[in-house]
Amino acid sequence: MNSAEKLEPEKISGNDYFEQIFPVAPVVCGRQLRPLSLGGYRMMAHFKVAFVSETEREATPGDLLVGVLICSMSAEEFLAFASQPDFQKQIQKWGRKVGFFEPLCYSWPLIGWKLRQWLEPSFADTDFKYLSEQIEIFQKYVVESSRAPEFWDESPDSKVSAAHWSQSVEVTLRGALNWSEKEIESAPLGKALWDYFKHFENLGLVRLMTKEESAEIATPLTPEQQQEAREKAEKVLAYIRQQQSQPA
Repeated sequence: MNSAEKLEPEKISGNDYFEQIFPVAPVVCGRQLRPLSLGGYRMMAHFKVAFVSETEREATPGDLLVGVLICSMSAEEFLAFASQPDFQKQIQKWGRKVGFFEPLCYSWPLIGWKLRQWLEPSFADTDFKYLSEQIEIFQKYVVESSRAPEFWDESPDSKVSAAHWSQSVEVTLRGALNWSEKEIESAPLGKALWDYFKHFENLGLVRLMTKEESAEIATPLTPEQQQEAREKAEKVLAYIRQQQSQPA
């Protein structure tokens, strides 16, 4: 490697890369989540969990319940759990502990209605606050786990595919990078996305942004910079109009 090719680690988004391939998953509703994988993301999409919906939807406690269960197990474990005869009973037992369902004592004969009147005002408020906090934590977990590296599109003829993005990622990981099915289903989604984009960078179709480039884009322009940009745009527009008005 000559000096012109020497990498400059401080100018590469290395911290973001390592955070994505070695993510620290949070505990949500008392369950330790696994790093979100491509398989987990698609499992939530299959069960129509709002956190990964491609249309605007507000997440409910029900979305949180299913999302937490999926993301705290492997795909095999979740499907095996969901196929058990007492699946619903286990869900309700766990859900009552964290406020998804009403306490069982509300259904007790004779005194259940009294317990509801006595306990519900305080329990309902506490459960609402707790579940709202857990929804925010889970939402942040999904967003941060599925964050792709920033890049410049340098392909000569960029085309839009009708395929779902997760299929495009999987086909590339399998066909070009020899990922196994197990890796695709369980490896952190962030690592899958970084490997995917790095593959296309090697082909010269994209270029991953440096920290400086990413920060420059994220930083809003000052009023002076906005004015300067407007003046430059007006000059370019005036030049184009002048060229168009001249006879061929």
